[in-house]
This record gives sequence, C-alpha cells and structure tokens, in this order.
Amino acid sequence: MKSRVIETRDRLELRVPEPRGAFRVLLLLAALAGWAVGELAAARGLLAVAPGEPTRALRGFVLAVWSLAALPLVFALLRAVAGFERVVVEGGRITVGRRLLGVGGDRGYDLARVSPPRVEPPPHHLFDLLSGVRVWGAGGSVVAFEHGAETVRFGAGVDESEAHELARHLAARGVGAAAR
Repeated sequence: MKSRVIETRDRLELRVPEPRGAFRVLLLLAALAGWAVGELAAARGLLAVAPGEPTRALRGFVLAVWSLAALPLVFALLRAVAGFERVVVEGGRITVGRRLLGVGGDRGYDLARVSPPRVEPPPHHLFDLLSGVRVWGAGGSVVAFEHGAETVRFGAGVDESEAHELARHLAARGVGAAAR
C-alpha cells in the first residue's frame, strides 16, 4: 500500500501520495531544462544590449516573465515527487488537504453531514490536464464523499484496491454513519 495509515484511539490520519509517474517526472524535468536554456538566452540578450537602449526594458520584462514561468513547473515537479494528501478524522470532523514538504491547507467537514465514503473513477474535465494524461500514471480511482451539495474527492494517486481500503478505514471511523 502506497498510503500511510496512522491510527490512534481518537484519531485517524491517512497520508495519500500525489499521483506519481516516471514519464510525468521526466517530462517536467525536460520542460525545466528547456526553460533553463531560454532563461540563459534571455539573460545573455539582456546583457548584450547597451544601457539606455529602448529594447533593454523590453528584454528585461521578457526575462522577468520567463523567470516566473518556471514556478508552475517547479511546483508540479515538487508535488509529483514529495506531495501528498492528508485526511484526518478526529472529534466529529474530517479534514482533507494537500501537503507539499509538510506545508499546505486543509478544509474541514462536519461528520454529521458527510455521506458514506465510496470509490469512483476520477472525474473527466475538458480543461483538466490530468484528465488527458491518465496513461502517464497521473491518477487512478478516487475516494469520494458528499458534504451537503459538494463532492469531496481525494486519493488520485492510488489504485482501485487501495482506494477501497482507504474507504473502509474511513467507514470504520464513522465517516458517513450519520447519513446511513
């Protein structure tokens, strides 16, 4: 099992890895290598222009924008290597959140308003990059539950049998018991 289950008397914590795949990581590394070549070319172009020339400001702007363009790539690479989802059941609440290097945010839900957990295929959205790249290892089944009118999903980095195991752990802790 890729996920980590931490159980105490009063608390259940699930740590589910983000979707990983060698092809995905290699593609991100190749994109960052291409970005680095472009960064060096833009910096060299900026240094080649004499101070005071009109194109210097434009080249400086292009360099700044190009530098910022790497942030989503670095974030995606770090998420693919060191990211995970954390689900905690404690004190009548369930919290679901993402962590990257131990830092991240959580959303909390009242257990009395949560439906029983279930396993479902990941949703397909036209503009969601992960929908088109399932073959890269970016996703599997997900665990989902309803909270009011909202569907909460997690666990896209695990296979179907592990997703069923995670749903069983949640059900054993009373997730969805009030809705039954």
